[in-house]
Amino acid sequence: MTLRMKELIQGGIVSAADEIGKLTSHQSQFVKVWYMSVAFRIMIIYSVGQEIYSKEESSFECATKQFLCQTVCYDQYMPINLIRFWIWQTHFLALVVLLFNWLQVPEKKSPKETITSHRTKIERKRICISFVQSLILIGLEIGFSIMFLFLLAKQHSPSVPFKQLFHKGDLFFSPSVYTCDIQKSFSEEERILYFTRKNVAFRKTPAGLRVKAQLACEQTDALCTIDRSSEKSLIVLCLSLFTCLGILALFFDLISCIIQLLISCKRYNSENNSRNK
Repeated sequence: MTLRMKELIQGGIVSAADEIGKLTSHQSQFVKVWYMSVAFRIMIIYSVGQEIYSKEESSFECATKQFLCQTVCYDQYMPINLIRFWIWQTHFLALVVLLFNWLQVPEKKSPKETITSHRTKIERKRICISFVQSLILIGLEIGFSIMFLFLLAKQHSPSVPFKQLFHKGDLFFSPSVYTCDIQKSFSEEERILYFTRKNVAFRKTPAGLRVKAQLACEQTDALCTIDRSSEKSLIVLCLSLFTCLGILALFFDLISCIIQLLISCKRYNSENNSRNK
């Protein structure tokens, strides 16, 4: 295993391509399409997306210069950095693929089994493993896609509902400006503590700073500008398109696995019946 990894590192891109070819050799055509969709997404993220979204916080500028107001607005605009979100998604998908490729090991034939029976059993096992793999992958893809849509909704005005953004298609286009709508997360007791003149120590605590920031932002026009919104819209549209392509490929692979499993079971039963006769 160590020797194989060493050869892979020394071989560079050519060796990596050969390894990917071996990895996908036993996969169906639909799963290979899904592999391509993931490869295109990774290419977009690392070649273009990383450069744009890695400096997102520094390029996020608000008209107000109140203390902590810009930080509060940015946290509301982007709760999770999209680069980290996409990296988590890629890692989860890669772990599932690696796990199920380890399971693709044919069993040794029992002395009592015939060659035909052994091949049928191996084929059924391969189809079942492929079905479970596609089912888990499609679940992950849909789950991450839903989270991605809600993250995109955060980049628009909080007053606009999610359904309206989705139906009009505005959800996939990054706005050039963002109006911050500060939600008061502090209690009435914390507000009283903050305005108590003698309670200076509370104002220096995280709770006190949160009260100060939210009150300051509420009194100002928290209009923020978003840099390179057109490029971000193009990245989001491309990633969404390739994600939909991957989900469709996995969906058709599930149908293909079910059909193959039914054919295999029918063939196995006919072979048993002919053998019994």
